[in-house]
Amino acid sequence: MAGHGAAWSGKANHRLFGADSFPKYKPKTNDTMIKLNLNVRGIRPIIMHNGRTADPLDPWAKKLKSVSAKRKKTEEDHELMGEIEFEAGLYWSDDLGVYMPADNLQRMFLDACKKIRMGRESIGIMVDTEYGCPIVFENHKNLKKLKADPEARIRKIVGLAGVKVVRTRPLIPTGWTMEIPIELDADIIDRDTFEQIAEIAGHRIGMGDWRPAAPKVPGSFGRFVVESISNGSN
Repeated sequence: MAGHGAAWSGKANHRLFGADSFPKYKPKTNDTMIKLNLNVRGIRPIIMHNGRTADPLDPWAKKLKSVSAKRKKTEEDHELMGEIEFEAGLYWSDDLGVYMPADNLQRMFLDACKKIRMGRESIGIMVDTEYGCPIVFENHKNLKKLKADPEARIRKIVGLAGVKVVRTRPLIPTGWTMEIPIELDADIIDRDTFEQIAEIAGHRIGMGDWRPAAPKVPGSFGRFVVESISNGSN
């Protein structure tokens, strides 16, 4: 029995499915993608906190647990816990030394954009490095000297599940510098607006723990000023 409706003719409806029915992709050109180098200088210390010890399979988490699990801890145990927390808290690379991860910097720019209601436009700012940016200060590439420097750490009492505990964190001193390579999509954010966002990031967002924009414990750490914004190489 013949079905109702038009029969299939075996020919595609090019008005619906033809290539011409889709808009052609126009790749970004060098005129819209701008390479910049953002140079900043710290006006407050950075309290660094690599959260790797939250992963129970991480080697540093296992080292810390082997000491923290003791019911009766000696003074040496507490000192050892501090040493483990210090080194585990660093963002460290044998190539870069102490660095700030690209993801952290990307989030910093997002938070700065939100301050001027441009959160969606933050995709126009890309931190143009695979891993992160070195933080330059004394001994920033010498882990042995860094570990031996008592001024390179901070011990603070913090609340953890209703209990007061002491935590040791790496402390990057005031005066640190950083160069952040940026790829800017000028179709979304122009250079003048980026300069404004960078200033906001330095004064109202910051880097590391207890920074102004920290979600749980905001503070004044990790603030910086913009020293220069120069053209990068394409």
